[in-house]
Amino acid sequence: MNSAGVTWVRSSRCRDANCVEVAEVGAGVLVRDTKERGEGVNLSFAGEAWGAFVRSLRSPAGEFVRR
Repeated sequence: MNSAGVTWVRSSRCRDANCVEVAEVGAGVLVRDTKERGEGVNLSFAGEAWGAFVRSLRSPAGEFVRR
């Protein structure tokens, strides 16, 4: 996916450059390291895969829940 001209968003909890940013592109999502703006690799996810990942983060029994 091409990242030219997309709007990148990062969490309001991000206070420094140690974050990731996401951008919606068509039916998918791009993810990048904030420190690598314009220089690094963007990861791309199909919309369904990204949705499943986000739902797992929010699930109380999810794999990524802090215990």
